[in-house]
Amino acid sequence: MLDISEYIMYCINNEYPLDMLWVYDMFTIINEKEYEDNYIKIEDKYCYLKQDDELLLITKTYGKDNKPIIMPTDKITINSFINNLVDKLETTIGTALMNYILLYTAFKDKIPYINDKFKSKEILNTITNMMLSKDILVEEYLTFVDNLTLLKNYTEVYNISATEKSIIKTPGIDEYKDKIIKEYIDKYGENVFKDKNKIIEIESLIEKYEYNFIKDDPSYGKLVTGKVVGARKKMFASYGIGMEFNVGDDPKYIPKSLYDGYDMSSDKLAIYFNDARLGSYSRGVETQKGGVIPKISLRATNDILILDKDCGTKLTEKLLLTKENKSIYLNRYIIVDGKTINLTEEVFNKYLNKEVNLRTPRYCKEDRNYCLRCTSSILKDRENIISLLVSEVGGTVLNDSMSKLHNTSVKVTQIDIKDFFT
Repeated sequence: MLDISEYIMYCINNEYPLDMLWVYDMFTIINEKEYEDNYIKIEDKYCYLKQDDELLLITKTYGKDNKPIIMPTDKITINSFINNLVDKLETTIGTALMNYILLYTAFKDKIPYINDKFKSKEILNTITNMMLSKDILVEEYLTFVDNLTLLKNYTEVYNISATEKSIIKTPGIDEYKDKIIKEYIDKYGENVFKDKNKIIEIESLIEKYEYNFIKDDPSYGKLVTGKVVGARKKMFASYGIGMEFNVGDDPKYIPKSLYDGYDMSSDKLAIYFNDARLGSYSRGVETQKGGVIPKISLRATNDILILDKDCGTKLTEKLLLTKENKSIYLNRYIIVDGKTINLTEEVFNKYLNKEVNLRTPRYCKEDRNYCLRCTSSILKDRENIISLLVSEVGGTVLNDSMSKLHNTSVKVTQIDIKDFFT
């Protein structure tokens, strides 16, 4: 009997997952009675895997139930056949291949095995920090980029383009929406739609109802993500609040969804048309701000330097270190028992979920410039980086102007103003 765990380890040791022919053989169904290549052989319904010049029978019913030879979700037990995994571990085929292709082939044992859902932002932050600290070489990063490009070819096999839930209206959404609107009118009166905060509360409840319908669908987080989430809500649930030409205007709310057709009343038609006009205007005219702001910020900050020294300040900011803010504060400096220490990976984990005294540029004693200890260790030898960091604001403004029509949903977010100054 073929041990699938051993076979996957054999394939990885021989670099088969880097060959798309192997990927097609393993994860798709070949619609031929007889077929043979470097990896498999099919005779009628009998399917064999090739291993060291041997033919290993994997199934006598190839293609039954429209299932390929293996699935990414199939569980396997692996050991240290890749250097960034020390002990035996139960994982899935898909997770093992992701670790091999993205991490091991490029960085060997520098990044530990990830036995969880891959989060691109966290991985990229880790790689960036390791490059800045010179733990990862440029050649290794280029290998990572090449393999990331290779991995895109996997989407030809596994790419969710549409599901039933993603293209249909959420059952019961109209009844739920009418119920919520009636409750708010009964509670706050007919003028409830002049209060933007109350409209946002209504929209949040509708979005939550939408989310509960789509959250377990394979398309959610892949096809249904980002601006598609907002577009789906507008299409099937409610159009929502129209965009503002003038800040401070009364909110203009359309509870009807686009699926149910345009509201043909003159005031509602004006909202549809004005949204299209403002979105088009923002993409054409307001994007100039994205170019002007970097020029202004560069002129204002191009002589501000990061100095490789310690200004000696004892003033700090209280901060709770968490997994969520790790990417922000890793490699910053804290004061412990009067000593300034670097928040390396090891130190950060030591003080995880604990309150620390953070060194911050706000309290730096340098005149106009900033010292390295009040900023971050990754800025060493990058004394002119301040102007580049500030110029990134222009990119944010540009993206905001370009995406005016992509997602016009409005949300209420709780913020701590101190987070903007640490």
